[in-house]
Amino acid sequence: LVKSISSAPSKKSFQGSYTRRDRGDGSSDLEVRLLNSKTSEVEVNFSAVSNTGNTGEWSGRGRIKNGVLEIYDEEAEAYVTLNFNGDKVEVETEGLEGYLGMDITLDGTYLRE
Repeated sequence: LVKSISSAPSKKSFQGSYTRRDRGDGSSDLEVRLLNSKTSEVEVNFSAVSNTGNTGEWSGRGRIKNGVLEIYDEEAEAYVTLNFNGDKVEVETEGLEGYLGMDITLDGTYLRE
């Protein structure tokens, strides 16, 4: 008898605090909070510091599908994509340049704290 074991993480496992360490362009923190376990809706909050000391924040909501969260920010006309993989989150943005503040970026690899 062979049992099928799902390797997909539970919805709650995405919750938590993550950090992107300074790579010469600043660092940032990410908080992920589950809002609705039935729909996998989450809220994400970023706070970032540039290498020049400028600060910026961004938050959004969306649904995680197959470990990926894609959010469109209508005000900024920008996309933010989070790819969850274990204790890592890869963040890619398109269109947020300059919206968050001078020299602020959210892009990069975040590790769970």
